[in-house]
Amino acid sequence: MKSIKELRVSINFSQVAFADLLGVSVASLRRWEAGDTNPSQLALERINYVMEQIEKEYKEKLLQIVW
Repeated sequence: MKSIKELRVSINFSQVAFADLLGVSVASLRRWEAGDTNPSQLALERINYVMEQIEKEYKEKLLQIVW
């Protein structure tokens, strides 16, 4: 499983943009990425949902290019 930082970097988001997308503070995101704290279950669910939506959008755009 990728770390939160790896997920963020893979979609080319800054910490500020990713924290805003998740609805958390930049400080929280930085603590998660540093391993100082862990995201709550709710935050993990939000991260998973956001990444699924981004993957879905990416696949749809890729299919438009191919077809």
